[in-house]
Amino acid sequence: MQGITNAEFPQDLPSELEENIIFIVCESDSINWSFHEGAKHNFAPTVFWTTPHVQEEDRSPPPCMSLTRFLCQHALSYIFGGVDLKSATKHSASRAASKRKVPSITVYILSNSANHEEDISFLFQDIPARLFRLRNSDFFTSQQLGEITKPLISVGQFAAMYAAKEDHGSPILLLNGGSAITYMGMNKESKILGGGACPGMSIRCRTLFDYCSKDFPTIDFDKYKQITDKAKKDKKPISIFASNMEVGIAANATAEMAGTLRNIVKQFLKAVGPSDTPVTVVITGDDTETLEQLLKENCSDMVETEPDVAFPSSSEVTFCVRKNMVPYGVQRLLTANKRKRSPLDPDEEIREALVGLRVATFLKKSNDTKTIFRGSIGRVIHGKIFGEDTYVVFIDDGENIVFDLVQLYDAMSLYGEVGEQTKEENKQDWVGEKREASTKVQVNLEGNNDKIKKRKSELDAAKKKDGSIIKIVCPEENNRSKKRQRSSPKKEEDDTKKYIGQRIAKYFDDPTPEDPDHQVIYFGTIDTFSRDNLLWHIKYDDGDEEEFDFGEIRAAILLYSKNNNGDEKNHSE
Repeated sequence: MQGITNAEFPQDLPSELEENIIFIVCESDSINWSFHEGAKHNFAPTVFWTTPHVQEEDRSPPPCMSLTRFLCQHALSYIFGGVDLKSATKHSASRAASKRKVPSITVYILSNSANHEEDISFLFQDIPARLFRLRNSDFFTSQQLGEITKPLISVGQFAAMYAAKEDHGSPILLLNGGSAITYMGMNKESKILGGGACPGMSIRCRTLFDYCSKDFPTIDFDKYKQITDKAKKDKKPISIFASNMEVGIAANATAEMAGTLRNIVKQFLKAVGPSDTPVTVVITGDDTETLEQLLKENCSDMVETEPDVAFPSSSEVTFCVRKNMVPYGVQRLLTANKRKRSPLDPDEEIREALVGLRVATFLKKSNDTKTIFRGSIGRVIHGKIFGEDTYVVFIDDGENIVFDLVQLYDAMSLYGEVGEQTKEENKQDWVGEKREASTKVQVNLEGNNDKIKKRKSELDAAKKKDGSIIKIVCPEENNRSKKRQRSSPKKEEDDTKKYIGQRIAKYFDDPTPEDPDHQVIYFGTIDTFSRDNLLWHIKYDDGDEEEFDFGEIRAAILLYSKNNNGDEKNHSE
C-alpha cells in the first residue's frame, strides 16, 4: 500500500509537465475532492465533489474498482483512460499513465485521521501516484498560528483562510456555512485570532424535534428553503408570531442565526480596530446563500428583525462569497511555492525530462521465460550525485521495478529498438512524441556522463555485430542487473559504496489471532558491503541484522521511498 508522506516544498510540487492533480480533504463526515489543472494553468481547480468515507464494503473489490466509486468523470478518464467502469483496472491505469507526459499523479491530502489516510492509500495503491500530506505549517508560520496548533473544527479551515488572505489581504474574517457554522479571524498583522462554531440552519430547525418532543415538527433544509423563499418572493418577512408551528420554528431559527452572525462580525470589527477601508468577510461552504442573505440589511426580508438592530455598514464591511474556498487555498499554496522554486540545474533538468519516458526490459514471469515488457519512468530517487540516482519504472502490467542509470539507459535503448507491442500503437502520435523526447535525453546523457558514453559504445558495437541490442541487454544466464553486480566486484566497487548509509524498509510476518497474514514494516540502514560474498549488511533499528543481495537492496530502497513517513529515525533527524 502506498504511504502518504509530508509534503516538502518546493521539491514536492507537481512536475511542470503534469497535466492535472487531485486534492482531497478528509472531513469528519465526508471526503471533499477537487480536480485541478497542472502548473501550466496555475493549478486552477475545475471540478468539486463530495463523497462519503470509505466503508468496509468498499474494500471488498480490487482497489481500482473501489476508487471508481469516489471519482468524478474527469478524474476517472484521466486516471484510467476512459469512463467505462469495466476499464478501471490496474493494467488500464498503467496504460493510461504511459500516455501521459508525467505518468504519476500528484495527490495532496488534508486529514486529521490516520484511518482516513489509510483509506486513501488503499484506494490509490494500484495507481501510479505520489501521495502528500499537507499540514497547518504549509499555510501559515508558527508566528501567524500563535497558540493554535490544530484546526479548530475543519481540517480545511487553514487552507480556506490562506486563500482568503492571499486574495483579500488582512484583516479578514472567514465564515463557513454548512451543518455547522464555523468562523476564523485574522488581524491586521496576519496573525490568526482564533474562531469558533455554532449550529447551522438544518440543525437549528430540527433541535426541538430531536431533543424536546416528537410533537414538534421536524423541518429539513428543503422545507426551510420553501418557507424563506416564499417570504422573500412575497416581500413578507416571516414573523416569530407565526400562524403555524413550522413557520414559527423557522422564524426563530432564522432570527437566532442572523443575530449570531451579526455579533460575530461586530466582535471581529472590535477586535481588529479601526480601518481606513472596509474589512473583508469571506463567506464559503455549502450554505453560503443563507449566510450572505442574513448579513444583508433587514436580513434580505427573510425574517422580521428585532427593533433598532444595526447591521454592519458597507463602509465597515465588504462581503465576498466563494463556495469552494479550500481548493483555492491549495491552488494559492502551490502557486506561491512555484514562484519560489529556483531554476533547475542541469542534473534536475535531466531528471525531470526522464520522468514519463517509455522503456522496455526483459522480465521473468511465472513460466520462467523472459519476455519484453514496456513501462514508463515514474519517478527518480535522488542519490548523493546524479550518477547514483535510482529510477522507479511503472511496468504496464502494474508492477514497479527499479533501475540504476546504466540499466535505465539500456531500457530506453531497447524501447527505441522494439517500440510498443503492436504496429497500431507505434503509429499513434503519443508514441512518436515519447520517442522524440527520449532521443533528446539519451543524447544529453551520452554527452555528459562517462558511464553512459561507454555503454553507448558497447550497445553500438552489439547492434553492428548482431543487428540488435537484445543479446547484450538480456544475457541468457540471468538478467543484466544481477550479472553486473556479481561478475566483476572490483570494477563495481564504486557502485556498491553508493548504497552505504541509505535507509531501507522490509515487511516481516507478525500474525495475530485476528489476522494470520498481518505484517509489520521495519526500517534499517545499509552499513557495509562484503566483497567476499557480494552482499550488503543491514542493521535494523531494533538491533537485528541481515544481508541483502543486489535485487533485495533495490526492493528495500523502493519500499522505503514509499513508506518513509513512518520512519521515526528519519523524522527525528
